[in-house]
Amino acid sequence: MTTRIGMMMGDPAGVGAELTARVLAGGSMSAETGAVIVGDPAHLARGAITATVMSALVAVLTIFVFVMWPEPLINLFMQRDEPARDQILVIGVGLLAMASLEVRQPCKAGTAVLRPSEVT
Repeated sequence: MTTRIGMMMGDPAGVGAELTARVLAGGSMSAETGAVIVGDPAHLARGAITATVMSALVAVLTIFVFVMWPEPLINLFMQRDEPARDQILVIGVGLLAMASLEVRQPCKAGTAVLRPSEVT
């Protein structure tokens, strides 16, 4: 049985389309859940592009910081007199490198986008 969730995109001048696109792409809905989006499909497409570009910029910046400055990041969470400091840095640098390569899969839920005039 498929569960349907209805979502309104809200004000075209607001961030509703971007948030709707993030919910649909973020994997927060199970594969059995479908969404019915009420709003302008073109506005949702623009919102999806905006959300994708912003996510990509944040991801690139995060990868850059993780790869270029791993030791200062790890030092934020360590005492200065930590006896195992060198070993923690070696392991931490490797873990940050792996974290920078994490890939998420998009949600595979079925989605319908309806104009407000199509909703009964």
